[in-house]
Amino acid sequence: MTLLRVGGVPEPFNEIFMQAQEGALPSTKLQVEFLGVAGGSGAALEMLAKCELDVAVTLTESAVARTKAAASGLAVHSVYVASPLAWGVAVSSKKTDWTDLNSLDAAVLRGESIRAGFSRRGSGSHLLLSVFASDRGWISTGIQNDILKSFECGSFDGLIQAAVAGDIDMFLWETCFTKECAATRQGLIRLVGEYAPSWPAFVLVCRDDAHVRAAVSELKREIEPLQRKFCTGEGLDILQNKYGFSLESAKLWLSRLQFAEPDEALSAEQWRSVERALELTAGSRSSSR
Repeated sequence: MTLLRVGGVPEPFNEIFMQAQEGALPSTKLQVEFLGVAGGSGAALEMLAKCELDVAVTLTESAVARTKAAASGLAVHSVYVASPLAWGVAVSSKKTDWTDLNSLDAAVLRGESIRAGFSRRGSGSHLLLSVFASDRGWISTGIQNDILKSFECGSFDGLIQAAVAGDIDMFLWETCFTKECAATRQGLIRLVGEYAPSWPAFVLVCRDDAHVRAAVSELKREIEPLQRKFCTGEGLDILQNKYGFSLESAKLWLSRLQFAEPDEALSAEQWRSVERALELTAGSRSSSR
């Protein structure tokens, strides 16, 4: 039996691997150990590079940024979630005049400094900040480096704490998960909009090794029945009972979810789209809390 240590954020997208760890796989060829990585994709890729994981479930932009580096020793195996990720734009309740994305644009035009949080360097919440800013036209104004300042907060909980304390003004995280967290329900943070890039949300990254690649291919085939079951009814109960989603949010989350086919690879055009977007992050300014 082959043991695969799979790492990723302990959130609904990785529920399939949590079920696999509990013995839900149909065969006995593989044993899955799921390791929750609260620090996000950047932290998971670091663990993979240190051989603390065999497979990392990461946001596509994080995987491309890491694996394109020379001699990284890591490779994007395949697409895991084919649908794009819907990022919620969350702001601190202390920013009372920020009510929608247009009000953020207006703040930029007035020259207000925006303190944006992210979980870990190299995570999606970090890399997407500059992509989001570019799409909103902030970078084209030539003021992005002076206006948008980013701060590392460690995890989703760290982002919430920083926003509630007023140490950061905004951050990006998956819409429904953010909407259903306690801080949003209590009015301590607000969702003022949404942003979705064009590429698939999640990929599987592994060491560039033939044996590991073959095991991950087998894993993709093994989890396909679990994915179908999750999407056709079981997921609705799990999202509500385990993750505290409202029925409305659970239905919305599932309606947006499309798991990839077992052999679905990231296309050359998708890879180029991510690379072009990531070029925008090169000049972004970053600090640590």
